Amino acid sequence: MATKIEWTEETWNPITGCSPISSGCDHCYAMRMARRLAGRAGYPKIHPFRPGTYHEDKIKAPFHWRKPRMVFVGSMGDMFHPAVAFEHILEVWTTMTRLIIPGPDVPPERRNDYNHTYQILTKRPREILNFIEWNRDRYERGSEDCIIPSKLFPPWIWIGVTAEHQGTAEDRIPVLLEIPAALRFVSVEPMIGPIDLEHVYLSPGFLVDVLRGGNWGSYYPGKFTNHSDMTTIDWVICGGETGPGARWINPHWVHQLARQCREAGKPFFFKKWGDWMKRNGKIVPDQMPREYPRRENQ
Repeated sequence: MATKIEWTEETWNPITGCSPISSGCDHCYAMRMARRLAGRAGYPKIHPFRPGTYHEDKIKAPFHWRKPRMVFVGSMGDMFHPAVAFEHILEVWTTMTRLIIPGPDVPPERRNDYNHTYQILTKRPREILNFIEWNRDRYERGSEDCIIPSKLFPPWIWIGVTAEHQGTAEDRIPVLLEIPAALRFVSVEPMIGPIDLEHVYLSPGFLVDVLRGGNWGSYYPGKFTNHSDMTTIDWVICGGETGPGARWINPHWVHQLARQCREAGKPFFFKKWGDWMKRNGKIVPDQMPREYPRRENQ
């Protein structure tokens, strides 16, 4: 459905629900919204934010969107919560990897122009690695109920992690960079502490093999080839907390993060200062950038 989330155009929630994992979850917007929807729109009346709630009726929704758009997958939960069945994730992934072509007159060289861009955000990136291994194991056993590993991450599927402060950044980003996605991003929202990404995750020269301790190239041919391969974060989103109990965001933290992205040549998208600023009458007049990465399928 259409959304007011500034960095995307559509939300799609075939899997909903989550449970707190770090301090960024303390005032979860999705949990509050799920409670309001309890007993309606597919949310259980009891435990409406139950992790792994599967909405089968929404799996094929993107096939009905004729205009290509950026789609935030799982805004109402974490699709990679351990309670989510990999079989359900596979259903979602099958939809995402299928090209959406609006008509028979579209020439082959233009087909990618008509595909959606899917943005997946998680606090549990290691579960993505587990899903990759699960899918690869099924493929190697000859199962038809899987996705060819080399086609698991087309250019229009972006993978991101939430990191609200330096601790969660250092915990989640290294795992994110093990994932062979075409584009990796970090959402620093709510920003409740400073984050330094400059020397490790934004600057060219971060060695993938040192981090992952393996070689994805063995079953993702052409993605990684040798120990000189390098990768970084491709996009950074940042914003203050909203809703009841919203915490303070230091403008200095934001400006420093924006500077890091600017100097590394990475797009930086600032969402909003959050409700603490409004509640305390603070005015921050600076116009912060709202930049997007280039969409390869557009």
